[in-house]
Amino acid sequence: NIAAHGIAADRIRTLILTHAHADHSGGAAALRDRLGCRVLVADAEAATVETADPELSGLNVALPFGIYPPGYTMTPCIVDRRLREGDVIPVGRHELQVIATPGHSPGSICLLMTLDGRRVLFCGDTIQYCPVAGQVGWISLLNAPGTDLDAYRSSVRRLGDLRVDVLLPGHRVFSLSNGQRVIDSVVKGFDTLSIPRSVI
Repeated sequence: NIAAHGIAADRIRTLILTHAHADHSGGAAALRDRLGCRVLVADAEAATVETADPELSGLNVALPFGIYPPGYTMTPCIVDRRLREGDVIPVGRHELQVIATPGHSPGSICLLMTLDGRRVLFCGDTIQYCPVAGQVGWISLLNAPGTDLDAYRSSVRRLGDLRVDVLLPGHRVFSLSNGQRVIDSVVKGFDTLSIPRSVI
């Protein structure tokens, strides 16, 4: 896909993981070897990437349900930089600000940048855009080690004042305008007695 957009592979110097679940980090070692790029992930999940631990990555929970092919394993990957809240990652003439959003996993992060005056949030699996049934923002709450509902609630509320224009989740649909409304619907969901809808 990157090549189809005219971007040469040797321009890819950094791979940023929003968290260490297998569907987000399972290809990190292969990409690092092939592209010679640096791998960045939250400090809280660096050990998961470096050891490819099936329990910490959620792989042992997901495999029995057919989410990955039978016998799938992850390859350990060197982590070149461990990210923390408030870190800034330069990307060409732009910058990505790291926002720690534990809940979906212990080290989930979002990345905020400004592009042509618009605020863009790469939100990984913290929030999903699912424009159905009148509720556009969903969460990814797992019944797996490392998922923490209290931390999730706090993380989502921290995103409530970002004034996000473009929301780019790790799955499902992008919101290319008024992305804050997606976040706000999840914040509102956490303000009730139940929890927001989850994609799982």
